[in-house]
Amino acid sequence: MSTLSGSGRKAVLGSITRALGPRDRAAADARLAARPRGPQPARAQGTDDERIERFKAEIANASVELINVETIQDVPAAVAELALRHTITGDFRVAPALRDLPWDGVLAQGKLGHNVLFGPADLSVNLGVSRALAGLAETGTLLLTSGPEDPILLAFVAQIHVVVLSRRDMLGGMDDAFDKIRNRGLNPRSVNFITGPSRTGDIEMSLEYGAHGPKKLAVILHD
Repeated sequence: MSTLSGSGRKAVLGSITRALGPRDRAAADARLAARPRGPQPARAQGTDDERIERFKAEIANASVELINVETIQDVPAAVAELALRHTITGDFRVAPALRDLPWDGVLAQGKLGHNVLFGPADLSVNLGVSRALAGLAETGTLLLTSGPEDPILLAFVAQIHVVVLSRRDMLGGMDDAFDKIRNRGLNPRSVNFITGPSRTGDIEMSLEYGAHGPKKLAVILHD
């Protein structure tokens, strides 16, 4: 198999760029705004409450643990209870976006024998806590975007992944998700859609969890 040299790659990419023409951000935005929306299935529609209930049903089918709390301030206590229930050991790694929650109060109460660290995860982390940009009712999918406040490795290398989601951020389906990203002016390095914990059936057609990521996924839903 032949490979291109550095100058060869530049020549090929340059010809593609010239063929595409000048970059016109306004024209691109107008084209996206005018695009037709695809058919929206009934499961992606409904009232706010109906979308929330659909999301709950879908994540239950995907083997996701649901934890309901009243406010986002209740998240640290919910994480502590989950850790105790599943006998999770080691430090927790939490997205910096959630650093202002009362983690110190939970630790001071002796509910956790762990440190809570903020930043990206590594292979030594047993439990990682992320923030979701949105939930998709149609399929029970979580929308996560990457950035300094939301390290995406938390979703891939921790043994147990906990995702914090507001009920106000419940959307219908995939079209709504991309609309939200554009409307908020976000330009994340990556966009990840997560439906259930990592699993595979490749080994003797037997379902195995944790083959390509976390063995367990939990969602903490708050107002």
